[in-house]
Amino acid sequence: MPKFTFDEILTVAKTGTQEEWDACLSFIKERNYQADDLEGVYEFLSSNNFNREAFIGFISSIESNEVPRKQKRHFKRYFNYIPLAAASLVLVSAIYLNYNSEKNKIHIADKSLPVYMDATENLIFNKAMASYKMAKYDAAFTGFNQLNSDTSLYYAGLCLEQMLDFEQAFDYFAKIEASSIFKNKALLHQAACLIELEKYNQAQILLNDYKATDNYESDLLNQLKINLK
Repeated sequence: MPKFTFDEILTVAKTGTQEEWDACLSFIKERNYQADDLEGVYEFLSSNNFNREAFIGFISSIESNEVPRKQKRHFKRYFNYIPLAAASLVLVSAIYLNYNSEKNKIHIADKSLPVYMDATENLIFNKAMASYKMAKYDAAFTGFNQLNSDTSLYYAGLCLEQMLDFEQAFDYFAKIEASSIFKNKALLHQAACLIELEKYNQAQILLNDYKATDNYESDLLNQLKINLK
């Protein structure tokens, strides 16, 4: 059976033949992979009857809400480490969020136990995410900080990064459970915070044995290593 990367599946979904899409579905249904983004594809498709149009629509909705990175021109070692594109962190993480309006809950398809939100928590999360997508990081942080999950911790950390509070952002990323789908990416952002704080030796220690699991992590890891030279 042929194997596919996330980017290849995305391309086939948008422009491929039905035969190519069927091959992608067969690969996804086998679940013989470890990459979080591919697991996310499975979780989304399995919740939507493996519908191609639903997948394309979901991808398009994420791409249309990309958030430009705030440029920190006063930082000596400025680098852009939050690219929010279709194969980036927002897509990889958001694809794990399956909204269920009938049951007023959000199912987080994590490697640990699923997290369920009641109607109030659901509203808080949605408002916080909307603020995040509009680059209103103060408001987004306030919302995420009211919730108790690795998802909310992760996005709260991203908000703090955008607000240049790298010490507190580091602490939020550190709170994420080792079993979480966000842990690997959180480690990269911890290293990024340390670099911004000019704690280069500590950042290097975090990255020494780091193993990237998707394109986003590989790209960010390479950027961080460049800034440690």
